[in-house]
Amino acid sequence: MDKPIEIGTICYSRAGRDSKRYYIIVGIENSQYVYISDGKYHKLSKPKKKNICHLRVTEYKLDVIAEKIKNGQKIYDAELNRALRTFN
Repeated sequence: MDKPIEIGTICYSRAGRDSKRYYIIVGIENSQYVYISDGKYHKLSKPKKKNICHLRVTEYKLDVIAEKIKNGQKIYDAELNRALRTFN
């Protein structure tokens, strides 16, 4: 992939039951799997583990949410849902 995989990056699901939806990367397991959440179907309390091959990474990154995740601050599902509303 030419775009970097980072926490807070917005991605598009290309395969699976959740295809054609936008998500935010909230965790990185290894070079092949990431954890995604949208605040509605996959909440932050239980993010979905997804293969990177099934995602299309966009150039958009939510810096505020990325900083909160890295600092261990509280993030609400409504924040993610509101941020992704323009994409979905």
